[in-house]
Amino acid sequence: MSFRFLHVSLAIVTAITLSPAWAAADSFTLTGPRDETIELEARLAGTDKRTSALELASGRYVLVPQAAIKGHVNGDDPTPLTVKEMDMELRQEFGEDHFFSHVAKPYVVGFILERPLSSKQQEIRAKSLLRKAYAFMKSVQGMFLKFTRSVRI
Repeated sequence: MSFRFLHVSLAIVTAITLSPAWAAADSFTLTGPRDETIELEARLAGTDKRTSALELASGRYVLVPQAAIKGHVNGDDPTPLTVKEMDMELRQEFGEDHFFSHVAKPYVVGFILERPLSSKQQEIRAKSLLRKAYAFMKSVQGMFLKFTRSVRI
């Protein structure tokens, strides 16, 4: 059997490190693309006829074929990543020179760079833009909370 795990990153520019209280960290035993056994802690976010969406502690979703899931054990609530841990994970994934970020709880807002910033002026402009993006995210969060209160969710 041949298949690929699809990684869907919902947090290319902004990584939100909030973890809902209802999320459970389940243990999954998967069969990998080379018939290796993979142990994974995730929350079952959803399923359809042939695919399951697993949410990792980082907020990333992994799409897994149903046939690849060999075991599933319900577990305790996951330990959410802190903003510093999320920033470190993104730096490891994209490289220290290719990820430029602004960390302010509860967000990590960052740029994935094609090449490292070459001057102090570029760094200042990038920091300014990231601060504006953070302010925008806080504004959206505030408006959403206001909306949920108004419709009594």
